[in-house]
Amino acid sequence: MFLVLICSLVYSLHAFPLPVKLVDMTHTFDETVIHYPFVNGFQMETEMNGTELNGVWILTEKYSSSIHVGTHMDAPLHFIPDGLAVDQIPINHFFAPAAVIDITEKAELDPDAEVTVEDLLNWECLTEQSLNGTIVLLKSGWGKRWNDEIAFLARRMVDMTYTFDEKINHFPIVNGFKKDVVLNGTGMGNMWWLAEDYSASVHLGTHMDAPAHTSPTGLTVDQLPLHHLIAPAAVIDITAKAELDPDAEITVEDLLNWESITGHTLNETIVLMKSGWGKKWNNQTAYLGSPDLDISNAKFPGLAPEAATWLIENRNIYGYGTDAVHLDKGSRSDTFPVHQTLLPNNVFGLENVANVDQIPIYGATLYVMPMKIGGGSGAPTRIIATYPEVIYDTLLSRK
Repeated sequence: MFLVLICSLVYSLHAFPLPVKLVDMTHTFDETVIHYPFVNGFQMETEMNGTELNGVWILTEKYSSSIHVGTHMDAPLHFIPDGLAVDQIPINHFFAPAAVIDITEKAELDPDAEVTVEDLLNWECLTEQSLNGTIVLLKSGWGKRWNDEIAFLARRMVDMTYTFDEKINHFPIVNGFKKDVVLNGTGMGNMWWLAEDYSASVHLGTHMDAPAHTSPTGLTVDQLPLHHLIAPAAVIDITAKAELDPDAEITVEDLLNWESITGHTLNETIVLMKSGWGKKWNNQTAYLGSPDLDISNAKFPGLAPEAATWLIENRNIYGYGTDAVHLDKGSRSDTFPVHQTLLPNNVFGLENVANVDQIPIYGATLYVMPMKIGGGSGAPTRIIATYPEVIYDTLLSRK
């Protein structure tokens, strides 16, 4: 892990007794070292600091970290079951000429750029050297981003909001979305204009339930702390249960299982239900879980009341969101126990969240942007998720 890379402008210091320039190619290991969210970062604690050993002043520390953090080596064993481990790699492989393949220009235009066969052959042509016996290094300019974690870990963005239009799903007990064109053509200042008026229930489509929705003393949309609106997503996957039972619920066991699998706490997260219900979005009857659009007969997944209570009593979450119609499962739409548990404790709700199946169970950051309606019990909400641009299928689907 702590392999120190030193690049010399000559291959052998002994063979060429000339002044050489030494370059340290290792980033410092400390608590700020960049790492993917699914591996543990670097932590260091002081063991002794002072005259604690026979009157001699001494400073010692202990550390813990994933071995795949910071400047590190991936041994062949990392991806090949019978590959060499770090201690089995021949020593002479650590001392070799560097073959620097420069794709900086490509990377500036496309952060997803790659070293191609053509780039490798071009290096051999330009240097008149073979790549045999070298250590090939990619030069992309990405190191300039090291002190900016978000920039260094190129991130994928996912839109988690359904489009608001006249076709949006809703039960008859709330008003749908209406848009009227008020100007379309040449108008003021002899300019072409397009302008509309719209009306809708604040509890329609992808939206937020503010605590005030079910609590007289709860926070309204415009009163929510900003830091609660940007937080890690904790995706609880109950897709398999929901396929067998449309009335399925997230249980306390599901929540604890998520913490066990990811090694992280639910504290200060926005918990999201992933049930696969979003696939029904374009079929209003199937999505609302009621052939006659009667909410009292609806069936769709939700959070169990016991799980909601457990979250309030044992964890500090900022919000709870669902890829289905609302926080409670359909058959509890007469009493809304989850609403009555979460919202009065100033935990906001997010309903009809789109594309939950496109983000990993851990590692995504949610940006929740409700329309800032003064005194609003809810609001249409744009939700964007970002996560590191890396393929880790186990985190996308692992249960």
